[in-house]
Formats: sequence, C-alpha cells, structure tokens
Amino acid sequence: MFSTKVANIGPKATVTVEITYLQNLRFDQDKFHLRFPMVVAPRYTPRGQAHIVKSTPEPRTKPDSWLDTPVRDPKLGKTNPVTLTVKLDAGVPLSSLKSLHHKLAGDGWEDGSATLRLASKTVPADKDFELVWTPKQGAVPASALFTETVDGETFYLAMMLPPRPDIRAVPPRDIIFVLDKSGSMAGKSIKQARKALQFALDRLRPSDRFNIIRFSNVTEQLFTSVRPANQFSLARAKQYVADTRADGGTEMRPALLQALAGEGIANRLRQVVFLTDGAISNEDQLFKDIQQHIKATRLYTVGIGSAPNSHFMRRAAEIGRGSFTYIANLNNVAEKIRRLFLKIERPAMIDLAADWAGISDGVRLTPYPKRLPDLHDGEPVMLAIRANGLLRKAATKDNAKLTLSGRRGRSPWSQSISLDQARPAVGISTIWARKRITALTGSLRQGADRDSVKQAITATALRHMLVSKYTSLVAVEKIVSRPTDEPLFKRTIPLNLPDGWVARKVFGGAGGQMRHQTRAGKAAKPVMRSQFSSMLKDLSQQRLAQKKMASASQPVPLPMGATPGPLQILLGLLALFVATILLLIRRRV
Repeated sequence: MFSTKVANIGPKATVTVEITYLQNLRFDQDKFHLRFPMVVAPRYTPRGQAHIVKSTPEPRTKPDSWLDTPVRDPKLGKTNPVTLTVKLDAGVPLSSLKSLHHKLAGDGWEDGSATLRLASKTVPADKDFELVWTPKQGAVPASALFTETVDGETFYLAMMLPPRPDIRAVPPRDIIFVLDKSGSMAGKSIKQARKALQFALDRLRPSDRFNIIRFSNVTEQLFTSVRPANQFSLARAKQYVADTRADGGTEMRPALLQALAGEGIANRLRQVVFLTDGAISNEDQLFKDIQQHIKATRLYTVGIGSAPNSHFMRRAAEIGRGSFTYIANLNNVAEKIRRLFLKIERPAMIDLAADWAGISDGVRLTPYPKRLPDLHDGEPVMLAIRANGLLRKAATKDNAKLTLSGRRGRSPWSQSISLDQARPAVGISTIWARKRITALTGSLRQGADRDSVKQAITATALRHMLVSKYTSLVAVEKIVSRPTDEPLFKRTIPLNLPDGWVARKVFGGAGGQMRHQTRAGKAAKPVMRSQFSSMLKDLSQQRLAQKKMASASQPVPLPMGATPGPLQILLGLLALFVATILLLIRRRV
C-alpha cells in the first residue's frame, strides 16, 4: 500500500485517480486467490531496546508519514465507502467461486467468465476483499510458461506444480509457536489465534518437540527449551494458550530473535510458526534479523484478522523458505490450520534449483527469485526471468527448456518445460520488474551499496512505469481552474479501524505512534473502561463531556499499545481504601 496527495479539489468537485497494477494470483490447494486490500491497519512503532539476551539494541524507529494517518473514532460510524466490480476471465471452467468476506451479486461464472459486484452498493473500507475460485478437476496444468517481449527483451514467467509429498516418510520436528498477544489482537483476532494454536497442538505427533513463545510489551515462553509432545506437556500448553489475553504493545523483535535462536538437529525439521496481525512498522529490521538467523529453520507466518500486514508476513515467509497463511474468518480457522500443517509436516520438495538448457551463449538470464523456496503441497513455484540477447533460431529453439530439480524426500526429482510451449501474455515484464525491485530492496539488508541499489531500482521502475521507494505517480494539471486568491486547505483523510479490532485495546497506554479522530473533531486519549469499578464509568462520562466542549479540529499524536490502565486505577482505589482503614484505626487508638 502507498499514499498519494491530491491537490486543488474544489467544493463539491470530483477528482478521479486511476491506478493500474499487475500481479500473479496466489494458487494454493487447487484454488486461485484474488485479495484486494482495502484498509491499512494502524502500526505499532517499537521503542527502546529489545529485551532478549545476546541481542543487538532495538533502533529507535521514526514512523513514516503514511503511518501517521489518523483513525476515525468507531463511535462515529464507518467511513471511506467502496464500490467494487470484478470482471473475471479465469480461462478454464470453474467448480466453485466465492467471496470470503463480502456478499457478491452475479452468476453464470461456471464457464470461467463473470462480472461480479458487491451485493450492497457500497461497503466501508474496513477489511480486505478476497475472491477464491476453484477450476474443475484436471483444468489446471502441472506446468505453464508465459512470455512477453518488450523493447527487444524477452521475459518469461514459469509456473510448476509439485508432485504430491511422500506420506511414508514424515521426519520428526522441533516446532516453535510464536503467538502475538498485543492490544491490536484483541477481540476476534486473539480468538482466532487461540483456536488456531489449540488445533495445531492437537496435530503434533509423539516424535515431535515443541515450545510456545508469546509476546506483547515483553516476551515470555512456556518452557525453557523444546519439550516432547506428550500428554503432560500438551495439557500444560493448551491451558497456557487458553489463558492468553490480548493487551500491550507489539514488541515483535525479541520474540522473533528468541524463536530463531536455537540450533537445528540432524534428521529433524526445525520450524517456526508465527501467528500475528503484523501491525508493526519496523519490517526492514525484522527482515534483516530473519536473514541473519534463519539458518536451517523454516519460518511459516499466519496472518490473523481482517487487515493483516501481508507485506511483512509474506516477505518474512519467503526469506524463511516457508509459506504465508491468511485467516480472516473465525469459522475457517480449523480448515486453514489443517492445510498449513499438511504442508509443513512433509514438504513436497526441498533444495530446489532452476536451470536453462539450449540457450545461446550470448544470452544472459536474470531470474527472480534468486533462491527458490521449499515447495509445499498444492503451492506452485513461480519464477520470473529476463533474457538479454538473441535466442537461438527457430530450428533449435525446440531444444531450449527450463528444468526445475530438487529432492523429494531422499530421492532426486526434476521436471522440464520447453521454450516453445510459452504462451504470449501481457504484464510478464512488469511482474519480473516488481520481483527485481523486491530483490534489490532486500539486498540493502545484506550490506549492498545504497546508491547503487537506488540507481538500479529507479532505472527499473521508470523503465516499467512502476511506483517504488524512489519513484512516484505525478499528475500535472494543465488547466488552472482555482483562482489564485483562493486559499488552500490541507486535510488528511482518516482510516477506519479494521473490522474486529477493539479501539480501547489499540489506543490505550504508551509505546507507539498513532492519531485518533474523536467525536468533536479534537483528538483525545480514549478512556479505557473496566467492569470492576463504577468510578471508571464516571471518568468516562467526564471525558465525554470534555470532548463535547472541545472546539479544535486538529488531530494530535496518540500512543499505541495498551497497558493495564484499569488494573492500575483499581489498585489505586484499593490503596485509598487501605489508607482510609488505617486512618480510622489510628483515630480510635
């Protein structure tokens, strides 16, 4: 997601901004997923040092300007209405099609073509849109190759599905579960996470060992080290999960470093399953940590909630050679986690490599990603390639082919696809350019020269007309319609709080950076309420009266990350009560 500035919007005027983007759809378990993000969740900005032994200090992070966007008070209702139309051309007949989080109007999609609209004319932008469709049995090829030629350069996009994993050989595992219990996870999200983790514990085998790490402002773990998955340790773990409540800030880095700190053992898979909404702003630091400490461990991320930070979780899983699972619906937790564990219990392919044969000596190939991930059941490998130079003539072109090789259990495996099978398609060069920009950005975390990377990203983005960290969309108004003597007013449009989030858990206490737009237009710290004290109700009523009297309209920064405010107030009341008793006793004496 990115932000943009639009100027010179007159009273009751309309400005249309049209943006085009291309991406390859996610394919998992014989289903295609189209996910369109509609809200950026508030992010927690870590402060101070990471509280973990033998770790480097947490840098003091300054939030980006787009992270400083105000959030509309949920009491005012939803804002940012969205209309959405999907014109689908799947290319193959479909056996099913559904929207996971919004009701759709439209039918006749069985042949793979349909125009779908929201059942309601508009919906508030408070959760992501996700459309899922399943081709009819046998309609999806085991491999596909697409090509596009732009300005004399040839681009390819290869997709290959792995064979089914060998169910006879399931190696023992050391698996670390990391659970986010910060304030942003309050409400539906923590219920989803607890349910997912309970289900994951039930799937452990006696040969597996495990541990649970959970974090908010501080990081804590269930056991001092991994324990066998026996009756006693699992019972203790399930109670530990059931007692987890969401509160506090999102200090993710200490938990991540602790999960990656262990060493792998020969003939045992070491895996980390990270359950979070990813509502943090220090992604680059965490990516660097994963690259430095991942070693033989595999990292699997599970996105929880209506608007998870999928940029962080997808990229973290890529660096960790794992996969990303998104859970937005509480009713889908068991099925999503079941599919995830079917994948991670027995990877379909490891040590994957790509090789081209039959290519002219003068042709230089640039593939992305450079390092292929492990291949899991139902997930294809996607490889984007640019070929610089002239390919061989048509007479020998049939010999050119791409071969993927790897290990399936202990047995070698390979699969090839010929160059002449490539089908023309639009947008392949753009997909390659986006993957190149992602790889170049990642090279900064490995110590690459910043100026050289900036030049390479800028050149790639400009050539393929992409928005990047160093390139932007610029619209120039050719006809000046605003009188020069008319003043300009600047306003930042507030976002909705993501669906299912609890405002008092997100905005209470210190530790992060956020702004909160209140009923009267003036920003104020929202009061946390407690069912244990009637005094808190009186405080809330006083605060509401203050809001109504406010006349300013400028939002101010508010901290993010909840602290036990109600508990502190309750303790203060108890202290006053004890002091009163002591005073009465003293007077009697």
